[in-house]
Amino acid sequence: MKNRLGFWSPIGILVAALALVGLVAWTLTQGPTLFSPGPLNAVAKTETLGGVSTHAQLAGNCGACHTAPWSSQTMADRCMVCHQDVSAQIHDQSGLHGVLLAGSSSPTCHGCHTEHKGAAAALTDFDHNKLTFKLTGKHATVPCAECHAQATTMKALQQTPQDCYSCHAKNDKHQGAFGQQCSQCHTTDNWANASFDHSKSDFPLTGAHAQVKCDQCHKNGDFKGTPADCGACHAQPSFHADAFGTQSTQCATCHTGTAWTPAQFNLTHDAIPTDHGAEGQTPSCKTCHPTNVSTYTCYGCHEHTEAQVQADHEGRSPAELVDCISCHPGGRKGD
Repeated sequence: MKNRLGFWSPIGILVAALALVGLVAWTLTQGPTLFSPGPLNAVAKTETLGGVSTHAQLAGNCGACHTAPWSSQTMADRCMVCHQDVSAQIHDQSGLHGVLLAGSSSPTCHGCHTEHKGAAAALTDFDHNKLTFKLTGKHATVPCAECHAQATTMKALQQTPQDCYSCHAKNDKHQGAFGQQCSQCHTTDNWANASFDHSKSDFPLTGAHAQVKCDQCHKNGDFKGTPADCGACHAQPSFHADAFGTQSTQCATCHTGTAWTPAQFNLTHDAIPTDHGAEGQTPSCKTCHPTNVSTYTCYGCHEHTEAQVQADHEGRSPAELVDCISCHPGGRKGD
């Protein structure tokens, strides 16, 4: 009778034997990696569980996590051997895992936790983005318990705050000055590098002000009540002698946001032109106001002495001779 099972031929038996020998040799030298679906997570934890700090240290010991088909144990049972804190939560129906698995007769771990996806792959694979609170930016790397630390019931878990301020109040250097709408300036990609549109505030940043760092004006994280007057940052020189005040509207008479110096006097100089006797050039303020801007002298250009002035102005009192413009309006020689 003809043999219909060709693999029972001498050649088939030889091939099968060689394959078996090769399989045994591989297993003895390399462990069960031939059947592994991928590398285990190798990110070290802060504590040692079950004698290891990473799953990768279990490579070659599949039985540490996987059970035989005929075993009464489940993979979850094997997980609890190391993760005893999670086991306690499930048993007591407390904490995040106890809330999530409350009432489950046969809890599983692989519903949210995955393995064999790479040495640096995440171990939690719960799709938070199917919920109302999407995990974007750095939120996606925050451990679950950091936000759900107080979730002792399913209702509490569902009522976990979703506003930024509940978690980031400790980072609030504004002392509540801007309310709790953190997303106006902050993003989930980077909390520290805030982007505030100052043009929407009462003090738009123009000119050189736009290049100033926040903490140069907002000292010690104080944003509420920061002075908006020029004098708060730009101390007036003694030359001003308080003649112009420190309010922004007054400083803007001569100064601009583009550059604080040099100042530009842009009011009509009614008493005498600012280019008087300067051959088309604008003299410095100190030329006529060497002491302060509330008094003046003509001696900055006119090299007079008191004796010369008195000699040329017979009949005039010394007080009159100080106020040249009273007789020489506009700088004219005489009236």
